[in-house]
Amino acid sequence: MYHLKWPKLSAATLVLVLYWQAVLGSVLSPYKNPWTGSRRRNVNLDEEGWQEAPCGTNTTYRDSGLQQLVASLNSSHNRRRQFIPQQTYTFNVVWQVIASNFTYEGGWLPDLYIQAQMEQLNRNYEGTGISWVHTDTVRTISPYWHESIDSSSGTFGLRSAMYHTLKRGGATTMNVYTLGFTKTGINGYSTMPDRFLIAPTLDAVGIRFTTLPLGNTVTHESGHWLGLQHPFDRGCDPGDGVYDTPAQSREIFGCPIGENIDSCPDQPGLDPIHNFMEYTDDSCRTHFTPGQVEFMHTAIQTYRMNAVGEARN
Repeated sequence: MYHLKWPKLSAATLVLVLYWQAVLGSVLSPYKNPWTGSRRRNVNLDEEGWQEAPCGTNTTYRDSGLQQLVASLNSSHNRRRQFIPQQTYTFNVVWQVIASNFTYEGGWLPDLYIQAQMEQLNRNYEGTGISWVHTDTVRTISPYWHESIDSSSGTFGLRSAMYHTLKRGGATTMNVYTLGFTKTGINGYSTMPDRFLIAPTLDAVGIRFTTLPLGNTVTHESGHWLGLQHPFDRGCDPGDGVYDTPAQSREIFGCPIGENIDSCPDQPGLDPIHNFMEYTDDSCRTHFTPGQVEFMHTAIQTYRMNAVGEARN
């Protein structure tokens, strides 16, 4: 295992590489070329034929204080007002490219893909008071890490070794590890922000490399990194703890526009299929709610900043 920098290529060479990848991507890789926009959704079925969840995040709050925040933000007083961000936060992003070899199929992502994904991430957070700055790319050749690591408890030791070896920054630096997830159907995972107080080195986001450069998986997982749950995580009641995300009892896949799905008919609103924290397709997910933005701001102030508003180390 060793660290490498992406070689500097001329503009003409980059254009040629992207052209041939667009032409031959569907032949050379089991994934369609992501740059052309013809990505396929990574959908796997388990042994019983059920669709596997694309997110491997454990959204259980380990800190009871976050549960108290949920109760406070979900109070009747807060339900009556619309949150407008008064403060802005900028987070550093370190891309940790974990590859099996020097090919795209092996996880070796071009800088151009990372740049495009950063632009997409910031577009998705427009108006939230939250932005992201790409500060570094670390490239590591490790077939074992690339092919074996996922969000399961069985790979915890591998994940820990990788984080201890590579992690950069503190509470306001999001380390994004791009991996193969060859043995699982997930597209990504993240730690919740309260985990930083317990084990700061393990604070991380993992992403299937084929979701770059135009997917919403990084947006979804960064939402977890800032405290958000899935709208369906705790069923119709108590729900995700955000007052303006309609109650939802189960996952939804695809993009069922016009079907008016309402899995919690006794509570107001249809299932929020267009929310970034859903399992619907990339093209279906378009926004965070004001309540989710307020929740992220509160979680930032509680877990990623200290008492005087500076980044935790």
